[in-house]
Amino acid sequence: MRAPVARSPLPALIALASSFSVLGLSTFAAVGLVEPMARDLAVSPGAVGLVITAFAVTYCVMAPALQMLFGGHDRRAMVMTGLAFVAAGAFVSAATSSYAVLLAARLATGAGAALIGPMAVTAGVALVPPERAPHALGIVMSGMTFATVLGLPLASWLGALWGWREVFVGIGVLALLNIALLGLVLPGGSRGSRATPGVLWGLLKDPVFRPAVAVTFCELSGHYTTYALISLYLVLVHGVDAALIPACLLICGLGGLCGNLVSSQLATRIGVPRMMGLALFARFAMFVAIIALPLSGALLFMVLFCWSAAGLAFMAPQQARLLALAGGQGNMAMALNSAAIYAGIAGGAAFSGLVFAWAGAPYLPYASLGLVSLGICAFRLSRRREMLRALAAQAS
Repeated sequence: MRAPVARSPLPALIALASSFSVLGLSTFAAVGLVEPMARDLAVSPGAVGLVITAFAVTYCVMAPALQMLFGGHDRRAMVMTGLAFVAAGAFVSAATSSYAVLLAARLATGAGAALIGPMAVTAGVALVPPERAPHALGIVMSGMTFATVLGLPLASWLGALWGWREVFVGIGVLALLNIALLGLVLPGGSRGSRATPGVLWGLLKDPVFRPAVAVTFCELSGHYTTYALISLYLVLVHGVDAALIPACLLICGLGGLCGNLVSSQLATRIGVPRMMGLALFARFAMFVAIIALPLSGALLFMVLFCWSAAGLAFMAPQQARLLALAGGQGNMAMALNSAAIYAGIAGGAAFSGLVFAWAGAPYLPYASLGLVSLGICAFRLSRRREMLRALAAQAS
């Protein structure tokens, strides 16, 4: 059920974007704190890496499962509940000296994050008319982009300055502040429909939706196959000075932020399917540019900016398309998309290590190009089936 359109939805959309930032920070903070956490808890870095993997797996599994339990509840209440779990998990992580307790706390945080993501997206869309959905999604998802840009380097810097426990305390405080902010500016009453296993299975076997959500996995895994080791790639293949790597990562983050915001505006003007096709083509072209061009000087920053912008330009229109394809099952559609995002990030990072070990750094973008090509094929297949379905509906 769509909530009444707010006269000025911007404050609520910004609050939802802020909640997404907390979600992103809770995701990426541990990545930047592996060494101090391992040293303080007297475990190996690999054990801390397992904690990060457990978070991602929990998110992937719990995102659709929680929609079957709470999909029909008030979305504002569910986002706030998810933030409460993130806050509790962060505070317990900061206080414990036990690896087992830390693992349990991160599992709880992953469950809370899995509740925030799909509910925040659908709550944001419910605030605006249907034709403004891509714009609303761009604002909401900018929070995740912001966390991606700053989360890992900020966590690493603050961890060195204050300590890793203080970073987790900060995340917990931010989660509590966001609960208060949502209570002030986000109207209640927006509800989806409680999904069933039949709904989940129906979306997964749908010949249009299934390849459509596969685009998310292919694109994210393609991105992280190169991005996970982008520092090594730039240094070893293009001879970039290691001192320039932080600036390169910042440029990538800013490009992603701009790509997300611009694509949401363009999707409103030219249509979601056309924007999707444009973003995927640009993504393919930018991987070719990374392979073919000598990355140095101003060209290095220009290519990295455009590459990252193209990488996140598909996110808002992709979610708008999945919501449209899912009909009244938007919560579950976003849960599956969220699961595909985290599976793509984890899978791409793992594949990156394999490619680097087997073939070397020069072949990372080639592997990414293959995965992006699969994403383009999945999009074209989904669109073709969507148009055939529409023609069959008209004929009947």
